[in-house]
Amino acid sequence: STATNNTTKKSCQDDEKTAETSRCKGANTIPIFLKKTYKMIDTCDPKIASWTPDGEMFVVKDPDVFASTIIPQYFDHNKFSSFARQLNFYGFRKMQAKPIRNSDFNVDTAKHVTFYNEKFKRGRCDLLREIQRSTRGGGSNSNQDHAREVADLKKKVVTLESKITDMNQNMEERMRRLELDMLGRMEQMML
Repeated sequence: STATNNTTKKSCQDDEKTAETSRCKGANTIPIFLKKTYKMIDTCDPKIASWTPDGEMFVVKDPDVFASTIIPQYFDHNKFSSFARQLNFYGFRKMQAKPIRNSDFNVDTAKHVTFYNEKFKRGRCDLLREIQRSTRGGGSNSNQDHAREVADLKKKVVTLESKITDMNQNMEERMRRLELDMLGRMEQMML
């Protein structure tokens, strides 16, 4: 596993060296934005930004410091919102970790911003070539995928509404029977 990890790291470094041509081993182009972002996260001070422990996502722990000191080292701006927008174009999702209860609120992690893309993983820069930029901001999903997802969600809504209607009717029927049963018992008690 260590040999594989070293090979992957070497491959990532080799890919970074070819950023000017934007070509890596194989025919696919890896966008420079993705290479730079990968290197940013891989080499950043972990107090500012780092991979999650499982390497499946990355967390920007201090967006203000990240924007003012890290982003300008790689890009011609210092705006976190612009960086996040670019990530969105490449299909990254911002993962919300908002506490459900007030007692779960943690001041130390409240400003953390976590990003996920199934092809952006620690030690796996070989997957970067599979990430495509979308000009519509939806990542790698096509309009057909979105339309299919919307249609599926609409079907689920109709199914859930039908279940709710059935449950309401069932509850009303039970309440009516209970009421009749109670009235009957009260009558028997009076006799």
